[in-house]
Amino acid sequence: MATRGPGRGGGYRGDRRGGGPGRGRGRARDGQHEPPQPPQPGRPQEVSFAEAMRRRATQAEQPLQARPQRGGAGRGHGGSEEPSPVVEQMPREPQRQRVLPGPSREPLDMAAVKETLPVVSERAVIPRQATFPVRPDKCGKMGRPIELLANHFAIQLPDGDVYHYDVTIIPPSKKEEAKAPDQKKIRCLSTRVNRLVIENLVAKYRGELNKCLPAYDGRKNLYTRRMLPFRERTFNVPFTEDEREQMFIVHIQYAATVNLDALHAVYERRVRVVPQEVIQALDIIMRHGPCVTLTPVGRSMFKAPTPNMNSSIGGGHEVWFGYHTSVRPAQWKPLLNVDRSATAFYEAIPVIEFMCKLLSGSQHPLRPEHIRHLSSSQCVQLSKELKGVRVKG
Repeated sequence: MATRGPGRGGGYRGDRRGGGPGRGRGRARDGQHEPPQPPQPGRPQEVSFAEAMRRRATQAEQPLQARPQRGGAGRGHGGSEEPSPVVEQMPREPQRQRVLPGPSREPLDMAAVKETLPVVSERAVIPRQATFPVRPDKCGKMGRPIELLANHFAIQLPDGDVYHYDVTIIPPSKKEEAKAPDQKKIRCLSTRVNRLVIENLVAKYRGELNKCLPAYDGRKNLYTRRMLPFRERTFNVPFTEDEREQMFIVHIQYAATVNLDALHAVYERRVRVVPQEVIQALDIIMRHGPCVTLTPVGRSMFKAPTPNMNSSIGGGHEVWFGYHTSVRPAQWKPLLNVDRSATAFYEAIPVIEFMCKLLSGSQHPLRPEHIRHLSSSQCVQLSKELKGVRVKG
């Protein structure tokens, strides 16, 4: 005989009270099964899971009708189909349905929209001030003035224009480089060789350059006071070094016109932005003269030490002193800033003497007769140090 027990939902099978979301089907004794019973009036019939889901979906589509309260939501069917009296006593608020506005069938009158919106012109912005507040000439008058020694020097700025040109120097190391001036991959030359080539160009073609003495930075930029009689031209310039004459190709092309009055306008308080192209041009012009007579390294120029100076720093090297210049726009006028600099150079000594100074230790100096018996580590050190160094016979 089968017995009905409480399912996991909390209610007995077929019980009219709700028991929660249970799935219980009752308990039976061991070895016994509950035979199927015919449907009885007043009791809910068992339905499949698909039928139960279909009924639930049908009830969800009827929001305004009172739904019957069920006890269990699982397969235990432990609830009742009768509505709860508590739910019937609670007043129901009418549900409001949100109606979205659909697209209007009437065409939009753009003329009416333009008449409604305010007319905004391009000049209806905050007007730019034509004049700026004038700064007092002297910031302070109280106190005792003192003299200061600074590394800044005043510059007398000229008027007018200077003309900027791009320079490309092609060495004659390869035939294809000499035949193709517009080739991208060109062997990089030192600034010393480039400056010497430009000097030969000015000396040979001075009449064709409108008798200009250009200022050159050693790389790509060249400035002249007067415009050249051409916008683009290629020259063949001879260059002799180590008793060997070579033919270089120099390509000059117009780049821009730099107006020096733009920097005057800054100090006349007409504009606030300092023109960087003017500062670059002044930098190259101020450094051109010293770079011809001194040895340029980067943005600095160095002078070789005199024989009576003790400039050796060991290892076949010596220190050279020089200076670095840069144009700085100050508050009242442009200034030239000059800074002291120093760097190491190779000593102009014989190779054997250089090897002895490089490989000698602090306690065991190396003599010239010991050069033939070098270790592998000394050979590696010597090859690394002499790589790329020019040795004259």
